[in-house]
Order: sequence, then structure tokens, then C-alpha cells
Amino acid sequence: TNIRYPGNNNPLILVVGAASPCGERKSPSSCDGEYWWGSCYGTQLDVVAPGVLNPTTDRQGSNGYNTLSGTAGDYFQTFNGTSSACPYVAGLAALILSRDANLTVQEVNDIIESTAQKVGTYNYQTTSGRTNGTWNNEMGYGLIDTYAAIASVCPTVNFINQIVVNNASVTGCKIIVQDVIVQNGAMLSIDAEKETIINSNFEV
Repeated sequence: TNIRYPGNNNPLILVVGAASPCGERKSPSSCDGEYWWGSCYGTQLDVVAPGVLNPTTDRQGSNGYNTLSGTAGDYFQTFNGTSSACPYVAGLAALILSRDANLTVQEVNDIIESTAQKVGTYNYQTTSGRTNGTWNNEMGYGLIDTYAAIASVCPTVNFINQIVVNNASVTGCKIIVQDVIVQNGAMLSIDAEKETIINSNFEV
């Protein structure tokens, strides 16, 4: 079925579908055997995440879902639906922001979408309005990829307006050096993962 409210109403929402363990959209005929449901899909879909047979902590005792199987417990082994897929994406967004807290909502969404895996036998295509790579009606940009998403985040360290009189080091992903004076025989070490930009007034 089509994406439901509010995902079909607000373009700022990152719309998450459920994927089966076989890297396909969860449908009544997908490999997991849960024939009684399928994940919504359509033009608003952005990414998919695991949505079937996910183990999770449970509400304690008789208040939990685990009582459905006849025994109360604090864990539930078959959490499913987009209710279980969305927390994966929320966790990924939190990890991205832990690496760079200055990112906007749109920038986080762009990272998640542009690093998604093109899983399954689907035809991912260049699509109008979809600027973060190839896209598919049933899978969006694909299955979220936590490793690729985190690896793509490159926070900027601004080393600006500094007078260095003792040995010092600056580390980060992207480092901008500007208006820095190194005096007193001190040594300044700059260790950037990806890029160092030295602007004006860098004096040693």
C-alpha cells in the first residue's frame, strides 16, 4: 500500500520502510514467512531498515509482548514492522550527530540516503526530485548502511586565531587553519583524516 500519514504529508520526514532478512521489501511473499503483512511503499519512501524478526528488550513481566507466547520475560524475539525498522534509522541518525553535532536535519537525512546499500534485485534509477543517488519505488535509496554513513561524516575543526608557544597538535577530519602564529620554537602538528585547509596569516 501507499505511504501513510504523516510520511505522505511532510517532506522533511525521513520515510522508512521495512526490509526482510533477504534484502527485499517486506511483503506477504518475502522470505521470512510472515505472510500476514507487508511494508508500505511508494513515491515518498526514502530508505528501508530491518523490519522482521528483530530481538528487543520488552516491557517487564505480564505487561510485555512476550506473554503472547505463554511465558513472561524481559525480551521479545520477533519484533517487526516499521515500528522495528524506524529505531534502526533513529539510532543511525544519533550516531551521525555524535560525530558532528552541527549537522542539520536535512544533512543527516542526506547522509543516510546517499550511503544506503542497493540491495535486492530491484531496478534503482535516477529519479526526478531524488538527489542522493539512484532510487526505487519499493526500496527507496536502499538498505541503511551504518558503517558507510558514519565513515562519510567529516566534521570540521576550526583552528583559528591561535598563538602557539608550546608544542601542540590538532586532529580531526577536516581542519581549517587561519590566523595562527607559532612562536618560541614550538612545534605544531596537524593531523587531518581527509583535508587540511590553510588560509591566510599562518606564521611560523
